[in-house]
Amino acid sequence: MNKNDTNKIMHNFRFILLIALSIHTTFLFSQSNIKGMVCDADGMAILNANVVLWHDNSIVAQSINSEHGFLLKNIPADCYILNISHIGYQIKQITLDVKNSIDLGTIQLPSGYELDEVVVKSARKVTSYKNNLLHINVKETYLSELPNVESLLSNIPGVLRTNNKLTYFGKGQILLLINGREAKSSEEVNALQPSQITEIVVDNMPGAKYDSRYSSILNIKTTLEKPALMIYNTDTWGRHYSGTAGFTSQRKIKNTLIDYAYSFRKRKKTLYSKQIEENFQTGNAFERVFMDTTFSNRCSHDWHIGTQSKLKTGTLNMKYSGYCSSNKPEYLSSMQYASIGRENFDIQRTGKYEEQQHVATLDYLVDLKSKNTLRITADYLNQYNKDNGNATESSINSEKQTILNFQGRYNIYSLLTEYEHRFSNFVKLSVGARYSHVYNKNNSKENDISTFYNLRENRYALYAEGNFQWQKIVMLLGLRSERFDKRYHCTAQDVTNYKDLFFLPSFSLSYQLSENLQISLSGNNKVFLPSFSELTPITTYLNQYSYMIGNPLLKPTVRYDFGIGMVWLNKLNVKLEYNLIKNDRIAFSVPDERNAQVLKYTYTNIDRSRQFTGMLTFSDHLFNRHAINLSAGILIPNSRIPYMDQHLHRTTPSYFAQLYCNWQLGRMINFSFNYTFQSKSYDKADIYRATHNLGCNMSIVPIKNKLSFNIQVNDILKKATGNWETNYGYIRTQQFNNADSRNITLSLRYIFNSFKSIKQGSSNSEEIERL
Repeated sequence: MNKNDTNKIMHNFRFILLIALSIHTTFLFSQSNIKGMVCDADGMAILNANVVLWHDNSIVAQSINSEHGFLLKNIPADCYILNISHIGYQIKQITLDVKNSIDLGTIQLPSGYELDEVVVKSARKVTSYKNNLLHINVKETYLSELPNVESLLSNIPGVLRTNNKLTYFGKGQILLLINGREAKSSEEVNALQPSQITEIVVDNMPGAKYDSRYSSILNIKTTLEKPALMIYNTDTWGRHYSGTAGFTSQRKIKNTLIDYAYSFRKRKKTLYSKQIEENFQTGNAFERVFMDTTFSNRCSHDWHIGTQSKLKTGTLNMKYSGYCSSNKPEYLSSMQYASIGRENFDIQRTGKYEEQQHVATLDYLVDLKSKNTLRITADYLNQYNKDNGNATESSINSEKQTILNFQGRYNIYSLLTEYEHRFSNFVKLSVGARYSHVYNKNNSKENDISTFYNLRENRYALYAEGNFQWQKIVMLLGLRSERFDKRYHCTAQDVTNYKDLFFLPSFSLSYQLSENLQISLSGNNKVFLPSFSELTPITTYLNQYSYMIGNPLLKPTVRYDFGIGMVWLNKLNVKLEYNLIKNDRIAFSVPDERNAQVLKYTYTNIDRSRQFTGMLTFSDHLFNRHAINLSAGILIPNSRIPYMDQHLHRTTPSYFAQLYCNWQLGRMINFSFNYTFQSKSYDKADIYRATHNLGCNMSIVPIKNKLSFNIQVNDILKKATGNWETNYGYIRTQQFNNADSRNITLSLRYIFNSFKSIKQGSSNSEEIERL
């Protein structure tokens, strides 16, 4: 360890010591909490019951009852009246003399008066805000009746799906959590049904607790009560057919809960087509048109089995999930030149692609004294893929046949230890350590030419995070230290080692100015390492006139984010964010140095770039039963991109808009409408893309808590244009004909033995008493 690393560690130690000293000063504050559970006559939680604390005809605090109860924080010592109400129940008032924290336990609301031929309904609010976090309520809203998790996540304001990956508008890659634990694969998330999810918490400024690769967090919280057996089937018809069928089931044996699930997916005659027109001029002018079409038939199997055991010292979770798929694509590509003397040629490729994935997880949550917790999580992921293909490339003068073989293996081992210590109800300190090892090995062969590349990466992380609450102020301070040790080796390059150490601070502050207004300030520091495909100098030929190659000189991207937010009436949220990015990476195309008519696709760093992001979200009810959600955003970049010994100044803005409306049509039918528009300055340089998605969704529940139908219609339009400044004479336009451009989705769910729903973490006697 060199002198600079030692200085960084000493600076890190002083910062953590400052947090610890700040914690002890908060013991001077003496305020209390009030908690309890609002239930009906059968002991079941009354969801969305209003809990309001009054003092001298003024509201001091308020909360909403959930399946976990309610909690009123930071209540000064005094006498109050607690008012509890819900539609269909009589109002209950409790007089409290608050000196210390109070646990009211179970509070039973008497049933209201029944009126003949009168039905009172209210729609649950979909979005709410708390301490700079966005909460998406799924349970008992129209979101729980959507056909799958992919549709559900697409309903979250600002969440976009690009190339089968979830990103947040203006932020980047998203980390998915399930009940606070990192989801190791997308299949683990897709195995969930929307009806099993209570809420999704969105954090757009994650603190030191989370990996620096992710700039946004989605924490998916599932229900405590799950059916003994649920079967489901979802079918999509459009330019292709896609079907999913499966089941999920649970069983409780003594203090151990066992859950298992299986699903089968099939995509038939999936069609993707793309047309690109280019007008390119460097010395000699020429035009060319690309046409790409892909047909694929894919089927996959997903399965998992898990156990949750309640021990004397805590809760032990063990889970294994697997995934395998097979795809037989047929790829057709053609290129035509408008200029004289250029060859027109076609590419045909057939083959078979296979993939397997296995994930094992062990999670142990230890409940210590004084509400302190210790969590130990170990994960192992193994992925194997194999691709065999035969490509025929023909032109006017020649025909070339290529046999392709590819095998890859990907392994991840990780160990995470977290400790949370509560000094009081208002002060919490979290510390943690994580180690992960990544091994990636790939071998490919094109005719008689073999290539390989291997990657080994070790990541070490330490973090400390303090959470402080005082009256109407909530503050979070954190510091994360990450060390990278990477070693890679490929055919075209000798063994290369890369090591680096980063210290990444973060903070968040929210203040409740009044009952209706809350403001927040936040900031963090993130670092993103280039991937192996971006670094390796292996040449991959796309056709006779274009190829891809990595750049081994790429530097890590460092990002500094600063944001300010405002929440009004818990309905309107406005957030402004400023991002300073150092060594940002972009992918772009330039003429080859040896032949200007051949395009080279590669990567480069931008010394420094900036961007400004504005986001607005509004959620409310119409006539107390129809929900409306509106969100809109704008991203303005400010980048200087190197190109042909000069620089291009990129300031083209990106826009985002999302509108969702929901109508409750009687007791059984729920109808919703959605529209999404996204325009993106792609990679800050090459492509400007616009996407329109218009959809309608209708859910029918003929048997409550038993049987539900859902039908969804989508119309998606994608267009893209590009302009590398007319000074260089390069104009590029694209037209996408995506497989999902127009489709109809029909899904069905049926729950068996719903009266035997199992509540996690409860004993047999508690279950019998509850039933």
